[in-house]
Amino acid sequence: MNTAVNPGRVLITGGGSGLGAAVAKAVAAAGGTPVVLDRDISRVTGMKCLEADVSDRRAVSEAVDQAAQMLDGLDAVVTAAGI
Repeated sequence: MNTAVNPGRVLITGGGSGLGAAVAKAVAAAGGTPVVLDRDISRVTGMKCLEADVSDRRAVSEAVDQAAQMLDGLDAVVTAAGI
């Protein structure tokens, strides 16, 4: 029995490094489409990414809207950014 699950379209905050980066790579490896949201996207390669500081509520709201437009919707959000 195949128990693999495609995670779909996933926005990952803090995806530029650490746990967030690991989650983004795992989403991609499982066949999903990650979008990394980080305040420093210079470290992100090979994935869609948006730059924003999660402590800025307005910037995050705009980034979520942009990610949803980029992917024609979102299936999940992973909040892995450390504040």
